[in-house]
Amino acid sequence: MAVDLLRDLVERRGVSLVIWPRGADRKDWKGPRDTAWTSKDYPLTDNREGMNFGAKLGTEVQPGRYLADVDFDNVTGGIRADRFLPANGFVFGRASKPMAHVFYTTPTPVVLRQYKDPIKRTEVVVELRGLTKKGTPCQTMIPPSLHPSNETLCVVSEGEFEHVDNLERRVALFAVTDRLYKYLGHRGFGHDARMAVAGLLLQSGATNEEALDVCQTLAEATGNDAKDAAVVIETTAKAIAAGEPVKGQTALAEMIDPKVVKRLSEWLGAGETDDENTIVVAGGKLTEIVDRVEAKLLESDQPIYQRGGKLVMPVRQELEQDHGGVKRERGSLVLSQLREARLTELMGGVMRWKSNHKPIDPPSIYPRTLLARDDWKFPSLRAVVTAPLLRRDGSVLDTPGYDAQTRLLLDFDLNAFPRVPTAPTKDDAAAALDRLNCLLRGFPFDGDSARSVALAAMLTALVRPVMRTAPLFAFDAPTAGTGKSMLVELAGLIATGVKPPALSQGKTPEENEKRLVAVLRAGDPIIHLDNCERPVEGDFLCSMLTQEVVQSRILGLSEVVVLPATALVMASGNNLTLPGDVTRRAVICRLDAKVERPADREFDFDCHAEALVQRPELVVAGLTVLRAYTLAGPVKLKKPMGSFADFALIRGALVWLGHADPAETQEAIFDADPRRDELQDVMALWAAALGDASIEVAEIDKAASAFATSYAQIKARPAIVELHDKLIEAGCQGRGWSGRSVGWWLRRHKDRVSNGRAFRCEPSRNGQKWTLSNGEPRQKDLSDSDWTDEVPDLVTEEGR
Repeated sequence: MAVDLLRDLVERRGVSLVIWPRGADRKDWKGPRDTAWTSKDYPLTDNREGMNFGAKLGTEVQPGRYLADVDFDNVTGGIRADRFLPANGFVFGRASKPMAHVFYTTPTPVVLRQYKDPIKRTEVVVELRGLTKKGTPCQTMIPPSLHPSNETLCVVSEGEFEHVDNLERRVALFAVTDRLYKYLGHRGFGHDARMAVAGLLLQSGATNEEALDVCQTLAEATGNDAKDAAVVIETTAKAIAAGEPVKGQTALAEMIDPKVVKRLSEWLGAGETDDENTIVVAGGKLTEIVDRVEAKLLESDQPIYQRGGKLVMPVRQELEQDHGGVKRERGSLVLSQLREARLTELMGGVMRWKSNHKPIDPPSIYPRTLLARDDWKFPSLRAVVTAPLLRRDGSVLDTPGYDAQTRLLLDFDLNAFPRVPTAPTKDDAAAALDRLNCLLRGFPFDGDSARSVALAAMLTALVRPVMRTAPLFAFDAPTAGTGKSMLVELAGLIATGVKPPALSQGKTPEENEKRLVAVLRAGDPIIHLDNCERPVEGDFLCSMLTQEVVQSRILGLSEVVVLPATALVMASGNNLTLPGDVTRRAVICRLDAKVERPADREFDFDCHAEALVQRPELVVAGLTVLRAYTLAGPVKLKKPMGSFADFALIRGALVWLGHADPAETQEAIFDADPRRDELQDVMALWAAALGDASIEVAEIDKAASAFATSYAQIKARPAIVELHDKLIEAGCQGRGWSGRSVGWWLRRHKDRVSNGRAFRCEPSRNGQKWTLSNGEPRQKDLSDSDWTDEVPDLVTEEGR
């Protein structure tokens, strides 16, 4: 019988089963312990020993028919349910409650709703089950399961599932009638009671027909004559329509507890509802309603976070995109700013909204108000990571979900990666690093330091979200096709599973900043400045590399965006130029295949394919290296790297395991810095023209201009003219002399030592005087009149 019943439910009626072992603890008998049951398919098998069964509700069992369950938990038993709900279909229960459940189908899935007793709030009178508020299926235990009471569920009626168009309304009317009978039945249902009940029902949004069903059912249950019920209801309805006073809630509250009256009115759709999931839109409650919605969104499983002064949600791209100079491949995970339309949809999903007893969509004032707030309760998000990583103290972070300590969202499956060893040894670390190094076979590194930079890129990519700062990784070669971009993409594939977004260089610094801000806002963990043909530079880029938080003004708007700088920045190009401030913020990997056409080389392996297949093991290998080094203690590094203290973890681990220090490549960057050559050229001309004289910028222009009319008679241009022209080239980009631009250029290089010399600046009465002196800091004599006149009295300034 049981076998035939289950097979009939599945094969003929279209029910989706849930199956779970009962276990030793009876409290687990009513439902599966596996939290993923809503998305699993459970095949019907003949082995049912020790198993319980459930039906997934809210699912489509036949085209246009969705399964629902009405659970008559604690009804009085004095009300005929068949006045409101068909009761001869599929009914089941247990010996103590034989008619506890009835299955129905509906045109659309119903949402879970419990009707609790108005006085004894822990008692659920009747429950309508379908989908949860989050849109996932509920389940109901079905025969031949064993109930925790040790009673076996059995079928009372094997009829077909009755199809009901307005099941929610019918269940609500039944619940109201059942409680009226409980609290009013002992008084009988005389004329005054009928008048009061009719008023309550009609004032709460019931139709005349619904009110008549309730009144007739109560009259029958209490043994009263209700021949005048139709007249009472019609008279009451006309009085309400005319705005005349009627007996209703007030009169009924004199007969039974006012709490009961209020709750029944809410069940029918008037006023605030019983549960916490319905909002009745009313004026003067803006803050209260927005607070309630925000709290409900926090309770839901919607991944809403605050970042950079905006609300964001992580979204995985379904298609490859190439927009605004940023190219991302399919599957990239980005942070999408939460817009009003999407927030409206989410608000409608977590709560029901009503106005004038009718369901509505959330009015726009509520999502707009929530978006405009700056004191959200949503968690603050630093970055999204798609693999385990180490915290800065060396502890392993490998549990999916939001981590409040690091403000990171770990977006991967629970068992997607092997466990990182708790106490790996140096031998373990060496073997793990060899596994990463194996992927680099075939790349023509120009020295051991270049290989170390590639390895450092892989390791840094794994832990960059917890590092305060990280240098720029540059990948350079004399010709195209050597493998620069492949190395960048390899680090990205291991850390994220997808290639990092590729940014093309803009034509202006403003355009570069705009693109960098775009990828920071999107939360990309790795940024690839691809195929760089112009110098890799810019104030915003430098800020990204040395600051934990950066800010930028959005072009065309007055908005200033403040964002965490958690992205690892890598650049690739042929004979890259890393000028000025970037030189001390970068390490470089030089490749040289020493052939005319490197792209024509053939290999017997694909490092990208290997990385994707072995990604879980490669991630753990990288973390094993860093974990082992952290436990072993730091090694002595030959040179510091200024703003990149956290990068010492990566450098130290490589040196500890016998590899070169990636920081050694900085010397090559310094030597190739065109800004350094430019500075040295200016210094040489300055020394020839001015020696160690202290001079204002304007005086250089005046001195050079004095020779302008006599160039034809002079065989060789004076040194001051050569200096003047070089300053135009360096500080004014060749557009003609500008004292402001030359002064800015000098201030940019102030106190920077090159070849043992540096430009020093001191205030003067007309501005500033500049001197080329040795690299030792110049001691100021505070008794000098020019100096003391320009130094403000700090106490006086603060006092003013």
